Amino acid sequence: NTLPSSVNEVEKNSNWLIYPNPVTNSLTISAVENYNESISAIQVFNPLGEQVLLVENAIQSSYSLNTSKLASGVYFIRIKSGSNYFQQKLIKQ
Repeated sequence: NTLPSSVNEVEKNSNWLIYPNPVTNSLTISAVENYNESISAIQVFNPLGEQVLLVENAIQSSYSLNTSKLASGVYFIRIKSGSNYFQQKLIKQ
């Protein structure tokens, strides 16, 4: 699994709230109001595009991701919901 290679693979306007960012130990991912899709996968990548965290079958509209084992730095989080992807930069403190 690698980062999407084109803008078309990633939603520009998100239906997801990802907070807090910067994060220390726990990141909350939740659907915005009136968005009825569920998270089917969460991936976290380092700046080299290497996957460092994966949560599959997280079939829910809100999820708390444990980030305590990630080293401080910049990451990219990708959320899969149905056939759509959303990606955002994530700062780990």
